[in-house]
Amino acid sequence: MIKPILPAAALIGASLLLPTATSANDYSGIDHYCYMVNGAGEVMDLNHFCIRSNPESTEVASVEAAIPMAGLVCDDFATQGESQYHFLSGTAPKSLDGDNDGVACEVLTDEPREDGNRIFSNQSTRGDGVIDTEVWRVSATDYYLNVGTGGYSFTTRSFPSGDAARDHIDIYYGDLVQ
Repeated sequence: MIKPILPAAALIGASLLLPTATSANDYSGIDHYCYMVNGAGEVMDLNHFCIRSNPESTEVASVEAAIPMAGLVCDDFATQGESQYHFLSGTAPKSLDGDNDGVACEVLTDEPREDGNRIFSNQSTRGDGVIDTEVWRVSATDYYLNVGTGGYSFTTRSFPSGDAARDHIDIYYGDLVQ
C-alpha cells in the first residue's frame, strides 16, 4: 500500500480530484503512483508528496511518521476554514462533516481574526497560486496563524507562544512553507 508523506491538500481549497477515477472505489483509470481518498470521497493526487526509490518505479522508498490529528471535534478549530483544511488533509476525522456534504464544521465562523501584529510571514508559489503563511501575536500568550491563497484564507486557534505557532506550521503546514 502506498502511503502519503504529507497531508493531501497541497493547495488550500483546491480540488485535486482526478477526472479518470469514476468513484472512490474505482482506481482503474488512475495513472498516478500515489493517491488517497479524502473525507469527501474524492481521489486525491499525492505524487508530489511521495518518495520513490526509483523515478520509474511505483514503489515508495520510505514514509515519514504519521502526522497526528490536528483536532477531533469542531471545538478544536477556530474557523470553518481551519477545520476544512484539516478535513481535506486527513488530519481531522470524517465525523467533522456531520451531514456528509463535504463541508466540515459548518457551525464555525468563516471570519478570520484580524487582531494583533504579524511577526512572521512566508510566501511560496505552488503551480499558479501563491500561498501565504503568517504568525500573528496578540499578546505574550496569544498567537495564531493566518494561512491563505488566492482569496481563500483562514485563521487558526490560539497558541501560547510564537514557538508553539511555528511548531504547528512545521507539523501541519510545512508543505506550504518553502
